[in-house]
Amino acid sequence: MARNTGMDDLFGHVPQRGDLALDDASPAVAVSSGPPVHTIDTIREMVEGLLQELETSGTCPWNPRDLYGNRGMWPHWMHWFRNTGEAEDFTRRFHAALTRFGKPLVNPPFEEAWESGVFEETRAVVERREPDPRLLAPG
Repeated sequence: MARNTGMDDLFGHVPQRGDLALDDASPAVAVSSGPPVHTIDTIREMVEGLLQELETSGTCPWNPRDLYGNRGMWPHWMHWFRNTGEAEDFTRRFHAALTRFGKPLVNPPFEEAWESGVFEETRAVVERREPDPRLLAPG
């Protein structure tokens, strides 16, 4: 009895790597270098950029989705600085900027944010409809 060296499934033969003919017209395979590798310096640069953006703007420069994401990620970014004392200064500046714009310091529960339109573009895709322009933030 010959042993099957290829893979078959319940619906027939599954082509293996050698079964597929590749020609010069085939799209190039994207090569990924993997996820970004962060260091305390890259996180510091990102946080400083966000704070600079907040502190130099007359109005909140972020749409509701970006605000939700940045507020949610802030504690995680601050873990990078737990031994340097920078976290307190960064957080003080972040809270001062949010207070200046009248924004809460903590995100509302996700369900509340979903219903209020923070994620209107994503919700419209999930619900297979056009986004409600009244709920979309400018910018």
